[in-house]
Amino acid sequence: MAWNYNTKGTDDDKATIWDLRQSYIEIVTALMKQLVQARITHNFPLVFDLLDDLHTQVNQKLKLKEKEEYNRRLEQAKQIISKYPEAYLGKNKNAMEFYAVKQALKELEMYLYEIMEARKMFGAKEEAELI
Repeated sequence: MAWNYNTKGTDDDKATIWDLRQSYIEIVTALMKQLVQARITHNFPLVFDLLDDLHTQVNQKLKLKEKEEYNRRLEQAKQIISKYPEAYLGKNKNAMEFYAVKQALKELEMYLYEIMEARKMFGAKEEAELI
């Protein structure tokens, strides 16, 4: 994804970059909004799916070590989900199991946001254009 306006491209090139950025922003924003709603309602399967979708959008920005760390955290989350499938599916409200699943997914989500912030995906300059 091109984020640099300091290229020597044509106005059409710059317009295409603008369009791509806006589309990307809309996709990521929609995913983040859905993710918050799913987390609030404790719909853990949907949270997991949305995190996977968000990871797909962010993956190209990750460095190798970040990809490895994400995969490590993903495996931890999957192990906890496998250990407490009833809590994951919302069929068991055992507080310890519920919290373990919630925390594992939250850790994964927070890590993605840390990466997004480090890569300045939330905006990097004061003069950034608003939607």
